[in-house]
Amino acid sequence: MSSGYPTAASSSTKGSTPSVKPQPTNSSATSAYSSQLKDGNLTSYYECAKKPGDSGLVKPLTSGFDPEADATQLKNCLKSSFLNETVIVNILPHRSNAQRQKIRLMYKTMYGKDLLQDLQDRLTGDFESVTVGLLMKPAEYDAYLIHRAIQGLGTDEDVLVEILCTRTNAQIQELGHQYRERMCGLLTFVLYYHFKTVCKCYQL
Repeated sequence: MSSGYPTAASSSTKGSTPSVKPQPTNSSATSAYSSQLKDGNLTSYYECAKKPGDSGLVKPLTSGFDPEADATQLKNCLKSSFLNETVIVNILPHRSNAQRQKIRLMYKTMYGKDLLQDLQDRLTGDFESVTVGLLMKPAEYDAYLIHRAIQGLGTDEDVLVEILCTRTNAQIQELGHQYRERMCGLLTFVLYYHFKTVCKCYQL
């Protein structure tokens, strides 16, 4: 999955020790992103931080990329009574995150529906989780993981710690923006409540 930074422990078990690695800070990218926030231009920080020569596990499709054709194939797959998962596997993992966002936008333009939601309606289990992660922007995926970590009984502190301790300030700003957009809540208040509960439990 081409995420732009290490994937959070989405499948971590409670009680396990998260593998937290410090992230190098790109000061020029942080400054560029901060100025964009002031101007109201939420161009992804991860694009600002990109340096020549950087490469992820997923390479962009350099020749023959057609978001309209990809969106059409996915729509035909999803509306079929028999879901052919091979179609999804042959498209999404073979596109970069930027290309997947173009496919998602094209799908919305052509059919008036969110590709992410349509996939969630048809898929289940681990395959759904992976596909959802592939279609989200990095900060959007972090917001999704945090929301899932604090849902229900108990809080998965490992996920919260791994995300919040391995992101730069600019990345956390974008994460907070995505959380407000998707979950209609302020991340600061949500985290304050849950970490306050944890501190009380451990008498901190």
